[in-house]
Amino acid sequence: MAALRRGDLGAFEDIVRAHKDPLYAYFARMVGDRSWAEDLCQETFLRVYRSRDEYMERNEFRAWLFRIARNLALDFLRREKRRRAFSLSRPAAGAPLPDSIPGGALSPPEELATRELAGKIEDAILDLPLRFRNVFVLCAVEGLSYEEVARVEGCPVKTVSSRLSRARRRFQKRIDPYLLGG
Repeated sequence: MAALRRGDLGAFEDIVRAHKDPLYAYFARMVGDRSWAEDLCQETFLRVYRSRDEYMERNEFRAWLFRIARNLALDFLRREKRRRAFSLSRPAAGAPLPDSIPGGALSPPEELATRELAGKIEDAILDLPLRFRNVFVLCAVEGLSYEEVARVEGCPVKTVSSRLSRARRRFQKRIDPYLLGG
């Protein structure tokens, strides 16, 4: 960020390159739609660029970045909720995250089962209440520490731990029937 503040556009490209995949995955899991995830990812980087002079070096960059992303995701979901309240038909959910099963080593029935499970996992994440979903995606999926997530959420670490525990229980309850063959 210091290099970007000095006008080094290569530093901005480095930031985008290093964080675009985790940020895209975060948005895809939070909003459940690929094209919106791309748009929100771009908006996040635009805000990073615009805020380059306000960034405080003592802050951890990844937590700061995901706080911007969290705010954009929550704003988007609030707008969508209002928009859907006025819509007569519900738009179709986004495609599941994986484009294909790596390696192609699975038989067609195995590949179908794997894709189906991936869709159920995505649905289980999207069904989590927002306060749990954000913590779940940031910790369990993106690998941020409890401390980083606490900074993103603006809450104590114990709150993160509690929300994550509750999110995991809800997620597990929703996904167990598919894992246990039911």
